Formats: sequence, structure tokens, C-alpha cells
Amino acid sequence: MTNLLLICEFIACITGFVYLRKLKGTFWIAFPIYLLCIVISEQIGNYLGRLHKYNENVAFFNLIEIPMEFLFFFWLFHKTSKLFSFNKLPIICAVIYITSWLTENILNWNTPSFLAGNSYTVGNLLLLILILRYFILLVTSDEILNFRTNRMFWVCSGLLLYYLGSAPFYGLRSILIKSFPALMEPFYTLVLVLNCIMYLMFAISFIWGKNTISFKSSS
Repeated sequence: MTNLLLICEFIACITGFVYLRKLKGTFWIAFPIYLLCIVISEQIGNYLGRLHKYNENVAFFNLIEIPMEFLFFFWLFHKTSKLFSFNKLPIICAVIYITSWLTENILNWNTPSFLAGNSYTVGNLLLLILILRYFILLVTSDEILNFRTNRMFWVCSGLLLYYLGSAPFYGLRSILIKSFPALMEPFYTLVLVLNCIMYLMFAISFIWGKNTISFKSSS
């Protein structure tokens, strides 16, 4: 199942670079580069896992990959929000997340194998606020008629499925490991499936999506 996720990540990344010319001159050109970073990060994490370096694996995801994911999407919402009415909200969300992430890591600095569940939950909730705000604006505008060619629609749909579905797993992961280990495998499988769907939606966003969005209130 992990290999399937890597394939889906690779498909999204390659699709982005195939359509790179279509993205030139827009902030969307950073998206394929981000996906490439994710592919490389996953390979590093898997390599550490194969070496049975659990502490290094967990530290890598806590300190690098997970914050990179949240901060990139906060940035993406900030760039997209210049097209409509909540430009400062993504910045506020990023500051709250960074504060939560720093606090959790400082408090657990002497515990190298800790799982950053609290800051992940905070980032998840903040991202959910931005996603729901985007969908509210979308359905109340004329752009809803062109949702199929709205790149951000596909990105947000993938994010909503994955982060909403994985929130219980990552938020309660430490508790599940200690008290309910039998639930780890089915939860983990579900998270992997949702992750695969998210990356396939990212690939669709490159194929069908357009760079411009014009939010006009529908009357």
C-alpha cells in the first residue's frame, strides 16, 4: 500500500512538470516543485525506516515534511486569496501553526521519538477553516459553474478528503499505539487510501485546471 502512495505522488509530480509550461508566469509553478520535494522527502523517510532508525524517521517528518506541507498550503491559500476577500486569514493561520509547532517541539526536545500530534491537529483545523472558506466563496459565486476547470477546486477537494479523514488517526496516534494497537492497521490503510486520492486529484488539477479564477457574486 505504501508503494501505491509513492506511485500516486509520483504521478501528481510528473503531471505537474508535464503541464509546467501551462503554469509559467503564475504562482502555480511552485506546485510541481513542492510535489517533487514531497516525493524526495518520502524516499528519505522510507530509507530511514529501512535502516530501522525510528527516532530519525519520526524527527524527519516532525521537523521537515509535515511543517513543509502545512506551510506550503497556507502559502497557496494566501496567493489564491488575493483574488478574493480573505487575504490575511492564511497568514494568521500560518503564524498560529508555527507557534503551535515550535511550542510542541521545544517541550518535547528531549524526547526524540515523540509524534507531533498536537501541532498536526492544530494545522489540520486551520487548513480545514481555509478549505471551507474557499468552498463557501466558490458556491456563492459564478465560478461554481466552471468548477471542473477550477484548479483550486481539485486541490481543495483532495485536501479536504485527506486532512479531514486523517485527523483522528494523526491526532490520536500516540493513544492508539499505546492503548488500541489493533486499530492502527485499518486506520493506517484508510489514511493511505485518502492520501492516494488526494494526489490523484492534484494530478487532475494540472490537467483540467486553469490558472485564473474570477469570483463574482451570483445573484
